[in-house]
Amino acid sequence: MEFAKSQTTRLCHWLKSKFTSPAAAGALEEAVKSPEKPLKWEALRLQVVQAIEEDVKFRAELEAMLPKPAEGQVAMAKGKKIKIAQVKGSRNRVEM
Repeated sequence: MEFAKSQTTRLCHWLKSKFTSPAAAGALEEAVKSPEKPLKWEALRLQVVQAIEEDVKFRAELEAMLPKPAEGQVAMAKGKKIKIAQVKGSRNRVEM
């Protein structure tokens, strides 16, 4: 939990240093001030998307800060008598 908290703080400080427009800086401030309000986060998300689309350097720096997705496969099933098989590689044989 502490790791996630420190990474979130790091991301917020980084965004604050990057957001120079009043709209972007205001969206960040409002989301931090009222984290329980989804609309505040949506406004911040829109500012981040806009920055990503307009600034290649911003996008590259943000990608470098975010954790890399885990390599692998995920399967979810709901119901009765469900079987799931996931295969990676070659010459694999699956019997059910």
